[in-house]
Formats: sequence, structure tokens, C-alpha cells
Amino acid sequence: MAMQVSLVEMLGIATRNNLPNFSSYAAIVDNTKLLIAADLQAHNVTDFDPSNIDAMLEAAFDAKLPSFEHHVVVVEGTANILATTIAVAFGVVQTGATFQAGFGGTCAAFWPKTAKQPCPPDLRECDPSGDWIREKEMIATSEHNRKRYRHY
Repeated sequence: MAMQVSLVEMLGIATRNNLPNFSSYAAIVDNTKLLIAADLQAHNVTDFDPSNIDAMLEAAFDAKLPSFEHHVVVVEGTANILATTIAVAFGVVQTGATFQAGFGGTCAAFWPKTAKQPCPPDLRECDPSGDWIREKEMIATSEHNRKRYRHY
């Protein structure tokens, strides 16, 4: 299992490390929050946290808003670009971001490129369960098996 990093955590990482265009990503997320909030209010949905984009997407999903998919595309697109920027800056692998209603919100998965790669400090704080270590062990086993069986 790869380390899952939320959109909020990715924005924090990008801001702390002054990664390229981080303020643009934050602005897109902030503007999208305003649009989702207005959409929810227009459909008489009031039980949501306007500071939490994933909570608002959950509320839009639960309310079956017609614009839900549009909002998800915008948020996932922003999170995907942000995840790629972080992966390039830290020299790691990432899968891209997805929004999963009822399961963690908007997250991207990150893991090491090689079995010997340490977890970058900014990602380490997002990995309390130690998924980075398990990924390194899986990569090491895979690399070992590729070397061992390459003649087949």
C-alpha cells in the first residue's frame, strides 16, 4: 500500500517548500470552495464545513448535486498537477489524485523509486502508519526477484 497524502497536506508541502505555482493551486482550491459552497447553498444544503473542500464534495455527493462531477474534475485536476509537482521535486513516484466519497477525500499516493530511497522529510510527516517502509520492502523484493529470474 502506498502512502496516501491528502490535498490539504499536499498544499502545505508545496507552500513550505515554495514549489512552482503553489499559490496558483491554492487559489484554484479556494475559488472552487467558493463555487461549491454557493452551489450547495443554492440547493438548500447547509450542513457542510466551508473551509474543507473534501467535506463540501462529500455534501455535494450526498445531495446528488448535478454539478458534483464537475467540481470533482476541477479538484482532482488541481490535485494531480500538485502531486506531480511534489513527486518531481522530491524524486519520488506518485499515482495521481482521486476523490473518493466516504474514503479519505482527495488523496494522491506516493512511494519510493528504489528500495534504498529514504522518505523525504515533508512526506514523512504524512505517513504515521509507515507505508513508505512497507513500499521499500516490496520494491526490494521485486528488485531481488527481477535479478534472480531475469534469465527466464
